[in-house]
Amino acid sequence: FNIVPGENIDLVVAKDGTGNYYTIQSAIDAVDKNNSEMVTILIKNGTYNEKLLITKSNITLVGEDRNKTQIIFAELRSNWRKVNNDKDWGSAVINIADKVTNITIANLTVYNNYGSLYGSNDHQFAIRGHDADKIILINCNIKADGGDTVSLWNTEYGKYYHYNCYFEGFVDFVCPRGWCYITDSKFYQRSSSASASIWHDGSLNENSKLVIKNSYFDGEPEFVLGRNHRDGQFF
Repeated sequence: FNIVPGENIDLVVAKDGTGNYYTIQSAIDAVDKNNSEMVTILIKNGTYNEKLLITKSNITLVGEDRNKTQIIFAELRSNWRKVNNDKDWGSAVINIADKVTNITIANLTVYNNYGSLYGSNDHQFAIRGHDADKIILINCNIKADGGDTVSLWNTEYGKYYHYNCYFEGFVDFVCPRGWCYITDSKFYQRSSSASASIWHDGSLNENSKLVIKNSYFDGEPEFVLGRNHRDGQFF
């Protein structure tokens, strides 16, 4: 994934002040709420301790360097729900609102590090969208110190594409609902006692599938690959 300086970049985020904005959220907030064309936000290298709320469609977040552009935030799902009326909105590092579509996240690292700081491996979202569609992850490291790392949950019509990514977490750390195609990626299960690494919900449409191609699974000895406590299809 190569970035040509100045090419197709609409906004630049840089912690050192060399961009249009210092924070990623401020750049997202600057996008017109009714924008119909893709807006590309370049995030320069650095560690951004931000929780992102994406409420607009047609946005691309692209890092300057996959390993050096890091979005890190500590959030435990159960803690968040206790003080937010049992709602999940806002409980992830990157939160994608309902009805939002065409979001691409590329060439960066997203990490929910709650477990490393506080010793829990309960559910910790890195990326979450309940009723979002057309979410693309390209050349990213997506990690959490708990379960449900990547939770894209539009069972009715959600479509997701992930290419050349590294996924890490505990139970169900990649758990799409709807249609999901993942290729040329790596998965690392951090627990031998977790009931599954991957999970799929295709209960609303018998044609929805989780397809994983040309990818590699690793983890703690005797880790479990998958489970199916809802109707789903794994390929």
